[in-house]
Amino acid sequence: MIVESQGRSSGPSESVVDPLVFEEICALGDTLEEGFVASLLTEFMRETAPLLAELRSALAGGNAPMVCRIAHRLRGSGGQLGGVRFAASCNRLEELASTGDLGGGDASLWAVEIEYRHLCRILTQKVSSVVWRPRTARTA
Repeated sequence: MIVESQGRSSGPSESVVDPLVFEEICALGDTLEEGFVASLLTEFMRETAPLLAELRSALAGGNAPMVCRIAHRLRGSGGQLGGVRFAASCNRLEELASTGDLGGGDASLWAVEIEYRHLCRILTQKVSSVVWRPRTARTA
């Protein structure tokens, strides 16, 4: 099966999701199975929601090392999906926590949560526009 993304247009989604990374994910899905991209997004959302709750708790408890670890993990997983702004917001929180001073952490966490919602919305839209065609229908 071939995965193609239809309706590519420049716009606000391009600043949220790196289009090249999304294309690579679609190409990977092409080699695996139909629904791969959607299941990848579902898994990301399923795993990220509890991590955000842990991040809130660690920040509230002043646990800078834990905030740093969770922000790092979120940055990596979001970045793997092309979440440029989400990864950047996680990186800012990670850097803040790495100093041991969580002053300003609430604002950084707020940015992470906002960017997470944007990323999920944009990726959901992009996944819904993925079209599957049999390889035999593909032109050279």
